Amino acid sequence: MKGPGNTPIGKIWEDSGLAYVECFPNTKVDREKAIIFFEECKKLSGGVAKPVLIDAKDMLVVDRKARQYFSSEAAVSITKAAAILIGSPISQVIGSFFIGLNRPPFPIKLFSDRDEAIAWLKGFL
Repeated sequence: MKGPGNTPIGKIWEDSGLAYVECFPNTKVDREKAIIFFEECKKLSGGVAKPVLIDAKDMLVVDRKARQYFSSEAAVSITKAAAILIGSPISQVIGSFFIGLNRPPFPIKLFSDRDEAIAWLKGFL
């Protein structure tokens, strides 16, 4: 297991081939934070694309430019697939916006159950 490390968005670590992101509560994500986040993820993964579990249950907002960056070549280069854990109506909206408006070029799915999300991601190992 590698990590954990902190980024402006949340704590990141790797375990058994999966990458994990636990977003800090009430986080507001802009493009600058997104860039720093992906630089840290790239260091953690050694530049190798991994399936990632993103716990966004307590995230507050991801602005348009950050969502665009999350779908950019920089993100795609280290993301094999993404499962986004949602819990609150706000996290549901954030996840739906990201999937619907930005259409990342990797498999992505919203989950409310952590075990189901991990099982789905293991299919990409």
